[in-house]
Amino acid sequence: MRKLAMSLMTTTSLGRWARPLLRKPYERRYWSRGMNLMSGVFPSFEEALRHAPPGRPTGWDEKGIAANIVGDKAPARASNDSNGLPVLLHQPSTFAVLLWLNKVLKPGARVVDVGGASGLTYWHYRHYFDLPPGVTWTVVDVPEVIGRAKHLAAKRGVEKLLFCEDLAALGECDVLMSLGCIQYMSPTALATFMEAAQRARTVIVNKIPLIDSPDFWTLQSLGTTFAPYQVSNRVRFLRAFADIGLDVCDAWDVPELNISIPFEPGHHVPSLNGLVLRRRAEAGMKNEASDSLRGPLALVGGA
Repeated sequence: MRKLAMSLMTTTSLGRWARPLLRKPYERRYWSRGMNLMSGVFPSFEEALRHAPPGRPTGWDEKGIAANIVGDKAPARASNDSNGLPVLLHQPSTFAVLLWLNKVLKPGARVVDVGGASGLTYWHYRHYFDLPPGVTWTVVDVPEVIGRAKHLAAKRGVEKLLFCEDLAALGECDVLMSLGCIQYMSPTALATFMEAAQRARTVIVNKIPLIDSPDFWTLQSLGTTFAPYQVSNRVRFLRAFADIGLDVCDAWDVPELNISIPFEPGHHVPSLNGLVLRRRAEAGMKNEASDSLRGPLALVGGA
């Protein structure tokens, strides 16, 4: 019954009509105590942040969410569910990321994993493939997460998994990844990420919400804290990478994830997206935005 009610509130016009009556009870009883629930539509990061409940923590640099996403054990292999199947099967888009990593990682490659928490993608990669010799894998995250992640890596004696709190301090890399992190970045943090992208040969982005209508922000409840969450216009998002010489060479849908905002049915996002962008191989390659984006837009659901 609760799922049916949520669907009615998020994907039908009933949600819009019910907004004046039900918004406050929803925020008080469910959203402010829940995990991965959304509330509101806002024009900016700052406006979304101002909507957070007074006196409650905001952002990812918080002990409760750090403990939740890092945990107490660093998996040496992909864990199994109660049926004995790898948990990764619940998020099939992860396999696209691992496939591309296996394709682009060469001996001595430098990987920068932004928002990588405990280095979960590193552990998953090692379960399916051998890491080429000399590869370094640096996870960039907030201090609370990095503190826990370093402790776990030390317990396992891992030398090639490194941790850093300052993306701007890192130099060039072969692979820059953001797997479900970009949408949480403040404008300042996103500018730093794009500067890092200019120094990368390959950029892999997964679990990012792209739409054909204008950008907007919402606010996500993370159980113990709240975080602004951006849904990006597809053309604008891709053009930002094209402008720094990175073109989309592969893209996929992420149907296992969606964005549902109660009382805002016009802002429902049925699935997220994944992308691989690579440095333009030839200096003489066409650089006009319309030419460079036409193919990639079709791949990720654009016109």
